[in-house]
Amino acid sequence: MGGLGERYTGAAAGRGRVCARGHAPRLVRVQREGLGVVPAVEQGLSQPSRRRGNARRRAARVWARWPPGARRPPGGTPSGPEPVPRGRLRLALGAAALVALGAAILHTRPFLLNRLVITGLRQATPAEVEADLALPEGTYTWQLRSWVLARRLADDPLIAHASFRLLWPGGLAVAVTERIPAALLQDGQTAWEVTAGGLLLRALPDQGASPRVTAPGLPPDLPMIVGAQLAAPVAGTDAAAPSVLRGIRVAEALGGAVGTDIAEVTVSAESVGVLTSTGVPVSYGDGAQAALKTEELLGIIACAHSAGVHLTSVDLSAPQTPAVTTKPGSPAWQSCPASPAGA
Repeated sequence: MGGLGERYTGAAAGRGRVCARGHAPRLVRVQREGLGVVPAVEQGLSQPSRRRGNARRRAARVWARWPPGARRPPGGTPSGPEPVPRGRLRLALGAAALVALGAAILHTRPFLLNRLVITGLRQATPAEVEADLALPEGTYTWQLRSWVLARRLADDPLIAHASFRLLWPGGLAVAVTERIPAALLQDGQTAWEVTAGGLLLRALPDQGASPRVTAPGLPPDLPMIVGAQLAAPVAGTDAAAPSVLRGIRVAEALGGAVGTDIAEVTVSAESVGVLTSTGVPVSYGDGAQAALKTEELLGIIACAHSAGVHLTSVDLSAPQTPAVTTKPGSPAWQSCPASPAGA
């Protein structure tokens, strides 16, 4: 314009014109020929707007750098999943490798069950206990569970309790506690071991003409209870008829007298008694006060033996006033002044 030779420099030319792309005016410099550089004329031009995708990517980078579990800055959640840190990935791969290695080692031959140690047996045999455990071939010791083994042994009436201990790498120790029989229960030609509560433990083999019943591990001088009627007895079931329970109560009171002064316990539907070693029947009535009646009976037997009196029967239904009968021609019965039982 004129002689000054005005020339515009910048992205847009002209005074106050809008750029071709629609951006707002921005500051440019105006150079006049011959006058040097003069301050820029404020044309009011602005920067172009940022795209929406760039802001979203920047927010995602900020969220990815934030530690897990910490309170993250506001601004919305990133659109994609958070990347897994490389340290955690290496740790997870290392743990998986260790688990695989441990599993491979545990499935080797040293950890196969190849030794079984059973203690505490008196009547049951190791073969019977091993059969009760039912351990399959190829079992590893780390596969054993004590509650499973205990449940299997609970089906054996001879075993009251069992504890288990692993003998690494390939052994198992079993400590057994057996039930103790209180008496033998005669049923025909079979003698059953029976506990104080009336539980049938096992049937003993026929002894033939032998007056004494013997079996491996059987406690000595167990009293024999005769006269009870058992309906299809099975080991592990209760023979808790009233007559049987009365007989067991008397058998327990006899203690060490069985085999020396007492031969067996006899039961019926209404009463219970004993048979002495010399064949003298003794009535205990309903079996109440069995310990007191046994003490009185042992005193009568000792007194009769010292006085030469031959007894034929004794009734201890009332233990304070026993009824004693003797054989004809035998000296009359008189109680001893100082009974050994009362000493």
